[in-house]
Amino acid sequence: MEPLPGYAPQVDILRWAIEDIGVLVANLAGVRHFATSNVKEFRDDIFVSVNLAGHCVVTQGRKELPMQSGEAVLFSSAEADFAAVRATPMEFLGLRLPYRALAPLARNLDDTLMRVVPVSETPMPHCNDHFERV
Repeated sequence: MEPLPGYAPQVDILRWAIEDIGVLVANLAGVRHFATSNVKEFRDDIFVSVNLAGHCVVTQGRKELPMQSGEAVLFSSAEADFAAVRATPMEFLGLRLPYRALAPLARNLDDTLMRVVPVSETPMPHCNDHFERV
């Protein structure tokens, strides 16, 4: 993670690990959050980033996608470096999941990487309600 020039960084992160699953809940602003494909411990993982509130721009390789509140995106750390630019305050949930566990459950998992899942296709209203109560 690195600060964005011209912005005051705000970082509040909670992080858990449960077996092979990593969970990250964060309130961020004024930062670029990134992971590189050469980090050996994450090479075989899938990352799911869910914008609970706010917006950001995510990139992987040469592909860039804007994300709004309630949208989610999948990344593979083995494919290419990925990053999220979070200039304004936003809240997000990040999950790191083992590829080997997800692959049998999802068809063409590799075809869906770095694709924003619109809020209309996610159960995010229910998740947002849960996180507000926690």
